[in-house]
Amino acid sequence: MCSCVARIARPPPRRDERELDVLSPRRGFGRLRRASWDAAPAVEPWLPDPEAAAVAVLYALVEARAFEVAAQVFQHTTKARTSPRILIARAVVLEKYGTDLRAAAAVARKARTVSKNGPADIRALVLDQSGVIARRRGLHRLALGFYDQALKIARPPNFPEWLLMQIRSHRAVALEYLDRRADALREHRRVASYEQRTGDLRGYAKSLNNIGIVHMNQRQWKPAIAALEQSCALKRDLGDLRGIAQSLHNLGKLHFLLEDYASAESAFLESLRLRLGRARDDHGAAQSYVALAYVALKAGKLEGAERYATLALKAHVACGDQRGVTQAKGLLRTMGKGDAYA
Repeated sequence: MCSCVARIARPPPRRDERELDVLSPRRGFGRLRRASWDAAPAVEPWLPDPEAAAVAVLYALVEARAFEVAAQVFQHTTKARTSPRILIARAVVLEKYGTDLRAAAAVARKARTVSKNGPADIRALVLDQSGVIARRRGLHRLALGFYDQALKIARPPNFPEWLLMQIRSHRAVALEYLDRRADALREHRRVASYEQRTGDLRGYAKSLNNIGIVHMNQRQWKPAIAALEQSCALKRDLGDLRGIAQSLHNLGKLHFLLEDYASAESAFLESLRLRLGRARDDHGAAQSYVALAYVALKAGKLEGAERYATLALKAHVACGDQRGVTQAKGLLRTMGKGDAYA
C-alpha cells in the first residue's frame, strides 16, 4: 500500500468539534495559577453595628407581623444598653401589635427622655412615632403637637429628607382627623410629589390612598374614586397585599357613603379575604368585620349583621383594640344583643 495513503489529511474539524476542543481539559491556557495563602492580603471581617442591626431586625419583624419574636429581640438587645433608637423600634412593635397602646406610649415617653440631648434626626424620629401612637389612641391634637415639634427640629439641608416627608405624611393624617382637610390635602400632595420624584412607588401608592380618603370625606366622589383606584392598581403591581386590602376597604367606605351597599359589600369582602389570607392582617380583618356588619345592617340583613359584629368583637378583643371592642359592642346593642356581650 502506498505510504501516502496513511498521510491523507483529515478534513477540517466541524464547528462543534472546535467548541468542544476549547472546553477540553487538555488545553493549558486560561488556567488560574494556584494562589499562595502567604501572599494573600489580610481582610478584616465586617461586623454591623449591633444597635443598627437590632433596629433593622425589629422593623423587619414588624413587616413580617412576628410581634412575639420582636419582643424577644428587644429583651435580648436591652440587656447591654437601652438607646432611643431601640426604644422607639420597640414602641413601633407595640403600636403595630395593638395589644397595649398605653405600654407603647410609655416606651415612647422613655425614648423622648433618653433622646433629649441626642442628634436631631433621632429626636425627630422619636417625636414622630410618639405622634403615631397618640393618634392610634385617638389623641389627635396631642399627635399634631408631636409632629409640629418634630418639624421644628427638622432643619435641612443636614436633616434627611425622607424623615421630613414621613413626619409630614403622618401629620396630614392627624390634620384629617381634626377636620383640617385642606391642610391635610396640601401635606399629602407635597409628600406624593417627593415620592414621585424619588421613585418611592410604595410610598406614592400610600399617599394616593390618603388623598382619596380626604376627597371622600369632602364628598368629592370622582377624585376620591380616581385616587383610590390608582392606589389599588399600583399596589397590585408592587404586590403589596396589605396595601391592596386597605385601599379596597376605603373604596368600600366610599360605596357605603354613596349607599351602593352591594359594591361596598364586594369591596369589604375582597379586603377581608386578603387580610385573613396572605396579607396576614388580623387587626385589619377586625375592621373589615365591623364594616360588613354596618353594610348588612343597612341592607336589613340582621342575621348577617349580628354574625359580623360578633366576629368583629372577638377579633378586636384578640388584638387588644379597646376602641374596636367598644364599636363592636355598640353595634350589637343596636341590634338588641348588648346584654349578651356586656
